[in-house]
Amino acid sequence: MTDLAPDPILLRPTPEARALGRYRYERAYRFFPHREPRSVHGYRRFFRDAGMTANLGLLSFLNAIGFDNDWCVRNIGCRPALALHYASRYGLGHDRPDTERLVHLLSPLWNAGRPGMMALGDLLCPVWLWKRLHQGDGNTPAPLDFSPVQIRVLLSDMLRHIGLATGYATPDQEPAS
Repeated sequence: MTDLAPDPILLRPTPEARALGRYRYERAYRFFPHREPRSVHGYRRFFRDAGMTANLGLLSFLNAIGFDNDWCVRNIGCRPALALHYASRYGLGHDRPDTERLVHLLSPLWNAGRPGMMALGDLLCPVWLWKRLHQGDGNTPAPLDFSPVQIRVLLSDMLRHIGLATGYATPDQEPAS
C-alpha cells in the first residue's frame, strides 16, 4: 500500500465508538449482495453492494477497537483494501489470500474531487465506476477472479469473523450476554 496514513496515535475503544461499529456492522449486512447479477447494471450494483459490505464491515472492526471515526473518514474513506490493511495490522486475524484479492478488486479507483459523490451515513463515497467489469463493447461483463457465489461466501466468512472478533451479533443470531 502506497497511500498509507500515519497510524492513529491512541486507540480508545469508547462506548460511542463501539456503538458506531455495531451500526456499521448492521449496515454491512443490509448492503450484502443477495441478488444474482443478470445484466451490466446488475453487476455494477452487485459489486457496489459487495464493496460497501466489505468496507462497512471492516470499518466496524476498526471502530470497535478504538479507531477514531474522523481518522477513518479522512484516511480510509471508501477503500476496502485500505480498511483491510489496518484491520489486519491491528489484530483482525482474518488472513485469507482470496479475501485480500477480493477486497482489492472491490476497492475503487477514484478522485475525491470528482462529481458523483453520495452521502452514506457519515462517509462521503464516490459513485463507483466499475470499469474492470466491461470488455470492448462496454456491455459484456469481463471475466472475474470470483463468481458471485464465491464473493458472497468470502464476504459472509469475513463478516462472521468480524462479528466474532468484536462480539457483534449477526442479524440471524441473538446478541451474546
